[in-house]
Amino acid sequence: MEKARPLWANPLQFVFACVSYSVGLGNVWRFPYLCQMYGGGSFLVPYIIMLIVEGMPLLYLELAVGQRMRQGSIGAWRTISPYLSGVGVASVVVSFFLSMYYNVVNAWAFWYLFHSFQDPLPWSVCPLNGNHTGYDEECEKASSTQYFWYRKTLNISPSLQENGGVQWEPALCLLLAWLVVYLCILRGTESTGKVSLLLTNTFELEDGFLTASNLEQVKDYLASAYPSKYSEIFPHIKNCSLESELDTAVQGTGLAFIVYTEAIKNMEVSQLWSVLYFFMLLMLGLGSMLGNTAAILTPLTDSKIISSHLPKEAISGLVCLVNCAIGMVFTMEAGNYWFDIFNDYAATLSLLLIVLVETIAVCYVYGLRRFESDLKAMTGRAVSWYWKVMWAGVSPLLIVSLFVFYLSDYILTGTLKYQAWDASQGQLVTKDYPAYALAVIGLLVASSTMCIPLAALGTFVWRRLKRGDAAPVA
Repeated sequence: MEKARPLWANPLQFVFACVSYSVGLGNVWRFPYLCQMYGGGSFLVPYIIMLIVEGMPLLYLELAVGQRMRQGSIGAWRTISPYLSGVGVASVVVSFFLSMYYNVVNAWAFWYLFHSFQDPLPWSVCPLNGNHTGYDEECEKASSTQYFWYRKTLNISPSLQENGGVQWEPALCLLLAWLVVYLCILRGTESTGKVSLLLTNTFELEDGFLTASNLEQVKDYLASAYPSKYSEIFPHIKNCSLESELDTAVQGTGLAFIVYTEAIKNMEVSQLWSVLYFFMLLMLGLGSMLGNTAAILTPLTDSKIISSHLPKEAISGLVCLVNCAIGMVFTMEAGNYWFDIFNDYAATLSLLLIVLVETIAVCYVYGLRRFESDLKAMTGRAVSWYWKVMWAGVSPLLIVSLFVFYLSDYILTGTLKYQAWDASQGQLVTKDYPAYALAVIGLLVASSTMCIPLAALGTFVWRRLKRGDAAPVA
């Protein structure tokens, strides 16, 4: 008999859960960078095209497979074909990698949130040097926001080779972040749905500050400030060029914790805006973490071997504890460099391969007509020709094209490099990854992608052995 699965209290909770998982930190630190690098508003044209022909069809496909099979990732793809259980395993591995480093961002957000109640903001001014005769030299060469991020928050080492020790402040914040995640998932779907409502409504809360009276205040401020600002701007127009602006484009943690904090410190009531901003980051990160953690927990709790010995609460606690323990690596002095490695390589090529196999499996192994009839039985409506064309042809071809372009870009780039913080210069410098870091990058990509062929091979060998044992003896 099929095990009863928890249900959402209402469709709205499910929609908000999907939104909170989909809208993550990449919307804060990745999307603005891509817009700046690739033409601003014109970047939206290819973005929307890819959303229509790739993003939405694959989202619909995975949601439909989950709804039809009503199992975790491993069980769902094993139901489609015993040889495809590796697709589910690969998905769990990728989710595990994401959870390992993603919650560190929530830890940093907690750290900044706690400091947002100070007046002045600690990243708005440079600290004095040891003998109180001037400002700290590193801060003077960089900026107060860069100094607070690289020195006070990360206490970053000059290179990846110098790992240093665990920084206790970020480590405690990481423990807090994982405790919050554990408490949110402890009550299952009911709690997650309510949390998702809170996460999504956070944006409405911040939008509420833009009332008519506030907009009038902004208008009055601009009217009084711009005449004086014009005189400051004109002498610098000669230094403004597209190339120089694109060279200074930043993404990732630098955009989230340096550029945005630089803007916040210059705003009126900066403490309020700082609290709102980092609370928003926490909500975005927490929503994504709930989805990533659920992707790990569901196959584990579905396993009869594991669930028969451990209750769901214990399984959830162990997963959070293991991820937290491994995540302590990212709180070391070289932790930000390891964070960049995981952020850049843990879920890139592997995800392309996983979704490619998924589309092929549904359309050509399970059968598109069979899948279409399943959807009609679940929704009561026939599947549009658009979805069938995307699944069967357009999406797989685009994924293969992206895979080829991705590999060619790696080949043309040559030696992989990273940005290291040079305290003597107060800026980032480019360095080559050491050999062991390249090995870790290779393992991150291979450990997930190799699950697919290895699981298929293991299933094939197991079936041949069982067939041989069942053969009658002459």
